[in-house]
Amino acid sequence: MKLIGIIDSYNGKYGLIKVNNELIEFESKDISFNQEINKNDKVEFRLEIKFPDIKIARNINKIS
Repeated sequence: MKLIGIIDSYNGKYGLIKVNNELIEFESKDISFNQEINKNDKVEFRLEIKFPDIKIARNINKIS
């Protein structure tokens, strides 16, 4: 399932994507094609649910 969100924070290794007032975690290894990602960038990603309360963004692709 593909979702679109905005980068809320990113420190070069870990970050958060905001989607509908919810924050989803990601790691730099999940950014596709070694793209440079910055705060407030619009991205598309695949949502992976690990446990009932843990959501992780995978295959992140910058779209703006």
